[in-house]
Amino acid sequence: MTLLDTLIGHHEVRQRLEHRLHDGKFPHALLLLGPPGVGKGLLARGLAQALLCATPKRGVACGACPACRQIEDPTVGHPDLMGIEPVGKKREIPIDAVRQANAWLGLTPLAAKRRLLILDGADRLNRFSANALLKTLEEPAPGAHLILLGVSTARVLPTILSRCVKMHLHPVAQPDLLVWLSQKYPDLPETSLARAAVIGGGAPGVARGWLEEKRLKIMERFGEDAAILARCEPASLLEMAQRWVSMDDFEAIGILIRAWLRQFFDAMIPQDGGSGFGLTPLPGAVEPQRLLQAEERITLWEEDLERMVNPLLATEGLLIDLQRVLVHGRKAYRT
Repeated sequence: MTLLDTLIGHHEVRQRLEHRLHDGKFPHALLLLGPPGVGKGLLARGLAQALLCATPKRGVACGACPACRQIEDPTVGHPDLMGIEPVGKKREIPIDAVRQANAWLGLTPLAAKRRLLILDGADRLNRFSANALLKTLEEPAPGAHLILLGVSTARVLPTILSRCVKMHLHPVAQPDLLVWLSQKYPDLPETSLARAAVIGGGAPGVARGWLEEKRLKIMERFGEDAAILARCEPASLLEMAQRWVSMDDFEAIGILIRAWLRQFFDAMIPQDGGSGFGLTPLPGAVEPQRLLQAEERITLWEEDLERMVNPLLATEGLLIDLQRVLVHGRKAYRT
């Protein structure tokens, strides 16, 4: 089995790329676009197996040779494969990393017939590193291939876009994602798998992250707390805020609240707290305007936390306003 065989979804993109491999027409530069966790990195490593495999058959990796095994295990690595990722607080790819990769691509392959660079963050190149990469795209060394990964084309230089074959990876259908999670985690309850599938938003990598021990506990606790919000129990909001602060993962909580709201907004489950979360239904229909107010209030809460406002007071205020907006249909105290 190869890494491409473990990819969930993206059948059309995979088929198109396999045809190029079979015909010996794999592009010098490929740009894979899609949301985080959708499978771009796994697809890139699967293509690396096909390109660097010692015994490929019509462009398909064998999955068993030393090269395929080295690529399958990221801790081992392959001498003709290099990866670059964003670094630092700005999460950018620095020019020095690109210059080093350019020089490496120009060297003679050590084990395979070609060299491959996987650059994760085509939209995280700054102006200088992007221009440095452009030189390699314009004048590629023989046997050099680049696979660039990015979320969107908005922050990628047009000159880079014009020199790459672009392919988009769209979110995986939620039923398919749920089936995949069920196979990966057969011992977990269906409710947890369904919640992870909803939060994942069609991205298998994101969904899997929510089934790790710490975030799995936070997700399950959130399901209970959201039911308290829906049951109009204001006396419990302070205790809930204390629990959320003690979890020490406000990013996860923000994602969970938005995933819950998204179910209403997308009308996936009309007038319901969301069977994917197993929540108590909210009273009455949820109007889009109320959901927008709730979203704005969550953003204010996140800004308060960044400004080092007392997290307990900020979180209790958020819960009070969410209950006012979503349950009672009133305006938030803080807008």
